[in-house]
Amino acid sequence: MTEKNKVIIIGGGIAGKLAARVLSEHFKEVIILEKDSKILEPTPREGARQGEHLHALLHAGQYGLEVLFPGITAKFYGSGAIKINSTMDLLWFHHGGWKLRYDGGYTTTLQTRPHLNTIWSNT
Repeated sequence: MTEKNKVIIIGGGIAGKLAARVLSEHFKEVIILEKDSKILEPTPREGARQGEHLHALLHAGQYGLEVLFPGITAKFYGSGAIKINSTMDLLWFHHGGWKLRYDGGYTTTLQTRPHLNTIWSNT
């Protein structure tokens, strides 16, 4: 750790939590300022613009989260997130046509933003 004392992060959403985690290796104290109340249950957060949307976690993002927060994927699945076969289970309309479905063995984690926020607020 360096001799830097304190950093303040404005916003306690997903990006703020990720920034706090990374900066915690370089500062003695990390403070997150968030205007919304602490999330206690999976309900949309006023400050989250896409608060009621489905969120897909792709492999690279999942890997990055696991590096920073070991066990987070298990928490996602243990509390309701689902894993789908992305090339088989999704209907994808792209550039004017439906993409063919096939079993490519590629998976994606799906969860709502409120679910994701609840896991993050307890991490």
